[in-house]
Amino acid sequence: MAEVVPAIIAQNFKELEEKIKAVEGLCEWAQIDVMDGKFVLQRTFNRPAELSNLKTNLKLEAHLMIEHPWNFIDDWMVAGPLGEPGVKRILAHYEAIAFRLDAENIIEDMAAKCHVADCEFGIALNPETPIDDMDKYILKIDTIQLMGVKPGRAGQNFQEHILNKIQDLRKQYPGVKIEVDGGVNLETAPKILKAGADILVVGAYIWQAENKKEAMNQLKSLRA
Repeated sequence: MAEVVPAIIAQNFKELEEKIKAVEGLCEWAQIDVMDGKFVLQRTFNRPAELSNLKTNLKLEAHLMIEHPWNFIDDWMVAGPLGEPGVKRILAHYEAIAFRLDAENIIEDMAAKCHVADCEFGIALNPETPIDDMDKYILKIDTIQLMGVKPGRAGQNFQEHILNKIQDLRKQYPGVKIEVDGGVNLETAPKILKAGADILVVGAYIWQAENKKEAMNQLKSLRA
């Protein structure tokens, strides 16, 4: 069965809390989409300290669609729900780091920090970014998240060429955990799983559904 992670876009803590409650009991993980209005145009909830006020049994991952993510990773590792040490997985965009001459050291340091804190670390790749650059990082990271759409806006159509990217990634790195985020629904999800993805990150399809439990169960029942 497919692992389905709801993607939560919230403008403030109250909206985040409401959306977390809406999917509790339906999944193991939820993703918080964090946008700074710089790396992408939209701004969202970006106050990790407030997570200490959140009561949930869900594991949380933070998808950092922000500039200079290395400056903020500590904040997300420290504050977590119910007194937990922080989110359980952090995804940073390669495009926000690759321009740096010391990009390799930055990614290695971010991964090491996360692992010391018992937090997984992953790299997110925009649709146009090739996977070849991952060779030097693959042994240091836990997850690669492939964006099926341009980051920053919900409800976009899945870009079909990402299926080839998933297949290539799975072939090159058989052991890596592959998440796919953007444009995932009942039509695209089976293709994504068949191509080799492990995790479906789903936003609009779940939040626009009248019955979120039914929508989640339909996705979770899919097989490659």
